[in-house]
Amino acid sequence: MKSALLPPNSPDASADIFTAAATSFAGQAELPPLHPVNVERVFNALREMVRPEAPGFGRPFTRGEIFRGQLESHWKAARVVSFDIFDTAIVRKCQAPRDVFLFLSDHAPFLGRGTPEHFAALRQQAEGVARRRVLAATGSAEATLLEIHTDLASLAGMDSALIPQMVAAEEAAELSLCVTHPFLQQVYRRAHASGKQVWFVSDSYHNAAFLRKLIAACGYTNANDRVVSSCDERCSKGSGQLLPRLLQASGLSSQEFVHIGDNMQSDCALPIRNGINGVWHPLAGAPEGGAPNESKESSLAAGLAAWGTRTFEPARPFWWRFGFSVAGPLLVGFTWWLHSRMREDGVTRAYFLLRDGDVLKRVYDELFKGDPDAIPSALLESSRRAFMLPALGPSAPSLTSQLFVSENPRPAGEYLTRLRIRIDDLQPVFVQAGFRDANEVVAPDDLARLSKLFSHARVVERIGVRSAEERDLLMRYLRQEGVVGHERRVALVDIGWNATIQKSLDHAARTARVPANVVGYYLATFPPSVRDTLSPMRGYVCDRGQPVSMFQQISNFRQLAEFICTSARGSLLHFAAQGKQVVPVLAEPDHDGQQMDMIRELHEGVLDYAVVMREEGAQFGVQSLSPDAASREYFRLIQRPTAEEAALVGSARHGDGMGASASRAFAQFGNQSFTADSILSDYANGYWKQGLLNQHTPQALMLRSLLWLHEG
Repeated sequence: MKSALLPPNSPDASADIFTAAATSFAGQAELPPLHPVNVERVFNALREMVRPEAPGFGRPFTRGEIFRGQLESHWKAARVVSFDIFDTAIVRKCQAPRDVFLFLSDHAPFLGRGTPEHFAALRQQAEGVARRRVLAATGSAEATLLEIHTDLASLAGMDSALIPQMVAAEEAAELSLCVTHPFLQQVYRRAHASGKQVWFVSDSYHNAAFLRKLIAACGYTNANDRVVSSCDERCSKGSGQLLPRLLQASGLSSQEFVHIGDNMQSDCALPIRNGINGVWHPLAGAPEGGAPNESKESSLAAGLAAWGTRTFEPARPFWWRFGFSVAGPLLVGFTWWLHSRMREDGVTRAYFLLRDGDVLKRVYDELFKGDPDAIPSALLESSRRAFMLPALGPSAPSLTSQLFVSENPRPAGEYLTRLRIRIDDLQPVFVQAGFRDANEVVAPDDLARLSKLFSHARVVERIGVRSAEERDLLMRYLRQEGVVGHERRVALVDIGWNATIQKSLDHAARTARVPANVVGYYLATFPPSVRDTLSPMRGYVCDRGQPVSMFQQISNFRQLAEFICTSARGSLLHFAAQGKQVVPVLAEPDHDGQQMDMIRELHEGVLDYAVVMREEGAQFGVQSLSPDAASREYFRLIQRPTAEEAALVGSARHGDGMGASASRAFAQFGNQSFTADSILSDYANGYWKQGLLNQHTPQALMLRSLLWLHEG
């Protein structure tokens, strides 16, 4: 896992970790910490930041900056640097602390005795019983792991002779799940290099002997380090008593000691209340609340996503983090499901439909690298425009509606020119349809006039001629690529929605009397996908709009999935003959340089996540992910984005394809006058309303106020 995630320029142990500069927003300067040798640099940086024209002017300090500044202020006087263990010095690959219990069933004596969920629930119950029992006997609720498993054996009906093995099983689970926090390990090494003593102090049911073994396995190997566990002491940091007791026994003054931990209360607020230097180390991007998961698959997927985004300081770039933690789980879950379903259906070859299928194939290749059961796959040139036009006819009326598809206003003539239909002599036809001329800009919902235009005999004739010409080229291309012309079952893989390309292929092949045996596999399919269907199709997140809750969530902002799966290449316009071959004719790329960089970074994060899940999934026996678990963070971002996500994802631009290049931002306020009407118009026309509402801008503040007044 380390090799997949560590950035190529990761600082080594000798680097001055307190001068690292980074923020989540590109172009903003990070304030160096208050280290004596950097005073002049601090002054110069401050002077630059407070210039009104400076890009970082007015921004608050990041939590990482605050941590480094606070730690540095205590560093010189400290003789002892103390670390909390879990979620500080080390982090778990699972999402929540209690999720460790889901992995008990991987180890004897739990193996084969029940489901992971069964033992996880019993283990949690046993801890409550043990803590109450120990509290009654000792006055402290700090139970040991042995005491907890004594009660677990009773609850599970297991022989008491197995208790030592049960304890060893949980310790083995912890050892398999815990990894170092790379930044805090650098703090640890700096402490030793500075001649300071290091303590590890944890509120834990694990005893100090095991904790020493655990942190050593994670790279904290100095035998002189002191390790303290609350269960051994029958006293916790959370009670506010453990750290004062340790300091008093050691003879240290409070100024000679600094403690670092992730819990704001027990590691920071309570020590400070007792005159002890406590420094809160926030895990950037750590999940709030830490609610336990229902399965080890979902916990591992979410835990690894959080690990990759919260433990690097400086933080990795935003779009890499987005790809790793948001898009990564969604696409990995889909790809595992895809592989399983294709094997069940007897698929002999998988075709990933360009453009959206490009990153999907790369994820598939990464997850099943070297797997003899991997199904042969290839990319297939495709687009709605290039497949739909050859399929037009009375057998598929739903495809005709694709002629009117647009998400942005555009000239009426463009609806025909994007189909390569001549319009220079059709001026009277546009007028008869109700347009001023071919240049009149048409709103996407102006279907009545568009329908009248496409129903005109001259337009119908020209579309029919173009459809026949392109059908011949499409069939030649599909034969050339091995998709049609035989009885072997092949897969079409795409993000989906209405399965227009699959239906178009089927109807064009039927009209041309070419045999085809295809099955479609999609991230999601919507209710209209069932119309005019000739071959089977399957959806992962939702199938034909079911379950409704998943359909509603993904359809409310489907453009985000399209952006995640897009590529830097141009859209397919049509096919052309080139000698004996049929080749694609592509449009110019519809992303500018900045957006191409965003996409590349996003896909790098997705593929890094796929590598990690392949490796860790093999270790823990995880080869599937439920749609709910895979989409959890994706839907969280859509519904409850952070200000950073709202601003940066909102700035991404999206077009509607079909051979046209018009695009607009997902969630961005316009440059028109700052008025209530303009802001409400931006909100009404925005792709992503929560993206607008959650930005930290004057326009977003006004929007929230206007909506509150309206609802009130």
